[in-house]
Amino acid sequence: YLDSKSGKFRKGSRVPDCQLYYLSLHEVQVVPPVYTAAFRLDLNPIIPAKQIRAIRSRYQCDCKGFWTSGWLCSHVLAAMSLMTGMT
Repeated sequence: YLDSKSGKFRKGSRVPDCQLYYLSLHEVQVVPPVYTAAFRLDLNPIIPAKQIRAIRSRYQCDCKGFWTSGWLCSHVLAAMSLMTGMT
């Protein structure tokens, strides 16, 4: 993993393996609670369920983000912005 972050391929790697072994890796840093007190987020939804249902019924995208959330992705948000002039 660390070698792939620095651009080194492991021996025997092939081009078709790049996506699987190198481009799909993410690094997650676990921050101790003492450092996170300043970054508290209130995760209550700000969009009413009725509006989510309306967006879900009108827009659909084929990307992974859309199917993960079930109703919204950056592509849908961009389309909504272009169609309605929302800011």
